[in-house]
Amino acid sequence: MRDERGRFPIKQEIAELRGFKGVNRLSVEREKNDPLSYHIRDVHLRHGTFTWVDRQDEFRARLPVRDINLNLSHFSNLGEHPPAVLVANGRPGGFGDIQLGGTIDYLGENIWDADLTGYMENVNLIPATPYMAKLLGYKILQGQMDAVVSIHVRENQLNAFADVELEKIKVRRVRKDDQLPVKSKIIPLNVALWLLKDGQGNVKFGMPVTGNIRDPKFSLSFVFSELLQKAIFDALLSYLTPYGIYLLVKLAWGRFMAKDFDSIEFAPGSSELSSLAMGQLQQMVTVLHKHPKARPGVCGIANARDWSAMYPESTVGLRGSRRLLADFYHNPPIFLREEFEKLAQERSRKVERYLIDAGIPAAELIPCAPDYNGRDFGQPRVEFSN
Repeated sequence: MRDERGRFPIKQEIAELRGFKGVNRLSVEREKNDPLSYHIRDVHLRHGTFTWVDRQDEFRARLPVRDINLNLSHFSNLGEHPPAVLVANGRPGGFGDIQLGGTIDYLGENIWDADLTGYMENVNLIPATPYMAKLLGYKILQGQMDAVVSIHVRENQLNAFADVELEKIKVRRVRKDDQLPVKSKIIPLNVALWLLKDGQGNVKFGMPVTGNIRDPKFSLSFVFSELLQKAIFDALLSYLTPYGIYLLVKLAWGRFMAKDFDSIEFAPGSSELSSLAMGQLQQMVTVLHKHPKARPGVCGIANARDWSAMYPESTVGLRGSRRLLADFYHNPPIFLREEFEKLAQERSRKVERYLIDAGIPAAELIPCAPDYNGRDFGQPRVEFSN
């Protein structure tokens, strides 16, 4: 877990286990060659759990990974040992699936070789929102990712490729009221993704990644801020041919034929399904059984009416002016925003649970980021996007 200052306390704990206590001693050790040599013969982990928590910025990222299985043999930083063999899998968010396997070989003097292959399936993209916002200026509203990954490293030179499919991806520019740190560089990513969507709302592209893994300029930030946007726009440019234009028209027709569903409304301040809502969901179940590729996004929304219902005394003196009320509801303190987003998420989960209990597989439902809209005075609801 990273703390509010952007540091990883576990590094200090490991250093103390090695006998280095105190910040001054740690800073001295960084200037020397690391004296620690290791050779791990075998590591086996079964059904482990791990939660990534990042509190560096106002928006807190959190991703639990469950059912982790790991086999690691002969992992060493001594050149005379054979390559380490890695086989690992897990379920990020409890629904997705990640598999990775291959060899990692330390050649000495901080030089590495590696050959790894793997895939990701139904990985929820919502936890990546604070990073996407900071690097590209966009908030992920909904989506999952499938990818097949091939990673090759020769003497620290990385040559990797990923076949990526973004399922039901939806983004928008970060707004001031999102309270997310944003990089000033903003590209029309939402337009590019919209143009690339097929009839099921999915975007497919290839993403090459090359560079020196020891280069200070090479980082995950570089991969996502530079290489990801390049891959998406290269895919878009490939359509600027007569045949490509035909394919774009075909994709647009597929989106036009997608299934639409009416919103499920909730009482302000509540996440309980009404009898009317359950009747709507039962009709939706019938349609989804007939059209399993519809895969709607389930998007919970909280709004100004929730605030008014949950904290009725907070607007005393403002009720005569709709403009003052709108300005008041627009930017809640972060602790209130988190409470309203939690309510929106509870609504999404109630709808998802009803559909799953009615026989709709969880993999056919796309998670959305819970949203609070202080300028919305309509009925609180769950919307379905395609």
